Amino acid sequence: MTDMKKIQRMGNIISRNSEMHKIFDLAIQASQSNIPILITGESGTGKSVLAEEIHLMSSVDGEFVSENCAAFTETLLESELFGYNKGAFTGANVQKNGLLQAANNGTLFLDEVGDMPLAMQAKLLCALEKKAVRRIGSSSWERTDFRLICATNKSLPELVEQKLFREDLLYRLRGIELRLVPLRERKEDIPLLLQHFLQNNPLVKRRKITGISREAQNIFINYSWPGNIRQLCHEFSLAIALKKSGNIIDADDLSYEIIGKNSPQYRTLKQAVVEFENRYIEQTLKIVRGNKSKAAGLLGISRRCLYYKIGVS
Repeated sequence: MTDMKKIQRMGNIISRNSEMHKIFDLAIQASQSNIPILITGESGTGKSVLAEEIHLMSSVDGEFVSENCAAFTETLLESELFGYNKGAFTGANVQKNGLLQAANNGTLFLDEVGDMPLAMQAKLLCALEKKAVRRIGSSSWERTDFRLICATNKSLPELVEQKLFREDLLYRLRGIELRLVPLRERKEDIPLLLQHFLQNNPLVKRRKITGISREAQNIFINYSWPGNIRQLCHEFSLAIALKKSGNIIDADDLSYEIIGKNSPQYRTLKQAVVEFENRYIEQTLKIVRGNKSKAAGLLGISRRCLYYKIGVS
């Protein structure tokens, strides 16, 4: 029987893992200050979810503004973050405020900050030190004040050693560092997460799914989950989508990557098509560095359809 005393929740994040509990406690403390926060951890561990929960717990009045630094070229990232004046470059037909201004009195979340180009790092550092922003094409600075949360799946100290990340910016970003634990090191959380998916995944009601068999749950628990919670959520959605009959998810509903049957003779045509589609989507997302709008365009589907297929609500 689950010992509910060992379970802690922070908004939409739930865990029985003691290291995650320490992260919760530190995040709650950090949310009540304006100190910059750096969230580290592997892809799929929930860094953006934690950032938004910190914002919701804080006392800031403004909005939660987020951007993925890996999704843009240096020029586009600069215009997104700093904005531009009318006529600053070809196509700049109106004045546009950047995200640093949009986050005023709120929270600015920069995901994959380790992928930010060096030149942009210098401009960001200058803006943070001045607490002001200068739009492209402008000669004046405008004050902006926001909580800064950054996230990365890379080792920023290693990037500093490789001269790919500014050491002074690292010190500025790493006021408090929160390292999210990979799913393979917190397997006690997998049953909790599966129960959460059962209660919140819209496919569950549509397919009238009521539970998960013990055998299927053991397979979920024993898998290594290199893609962490994102992969677990995707696998759960895939199992529901492929289910032929019954209202319990069992071992036969899981993909062969998870249950270890790699021979094509075990796949139905529907399973093979779905698994190919999933791999193709993953490869496309890698090519466009996680930019879902670009990925949807290349795949010829809507962004909403892409979110549905990768299990994002």
